Amino acid sequence: MIRSEKTEYLRTLYNFSCGYCGVTEADTGGYLTRDHFKPLTKGGRNSIDNMVYSCAHCNQSKGDYFSDDHQERLLHPLHDNLAEHLHRDEDGFYHPSSTLGAVYVRVMNLSRTPYKCST
Repeated sequence: MIRSEKTEYLRTLYNFSCGYCGVTEADTGGYLTRDHFKPLTKGGRNSIDNMVYSCAHCNQSKGDYFSDDHQERLLHPLHDNLAEHLHRDEDGFYHPSSTLGAVYVRVMNLSRTPYKCST
């Protein structure tokens, strides 16, 4: 299968891992997907700066979520420092350490078993 230049760029940019949860291509046994951070249905663009390399679970969990409300906005994996808002315990589970971290965990359904990306 020939991958598009955008997808190959995203794969490298996100180190072959889901930008949202960190699951790798090796963990899932294959390629991940491209997610429009701001969905096209909400005015997002089909440009590389609006795309996140995403596992199927995170892409499905996020759906077309996007909020302009500062308290409900979704953290961006590259533009926000996720470590300021979340931490991962020794078992790989994510825990919020801020209001925005709680939004992120809720929207992305990160309370799921770590490294499981079944749909």
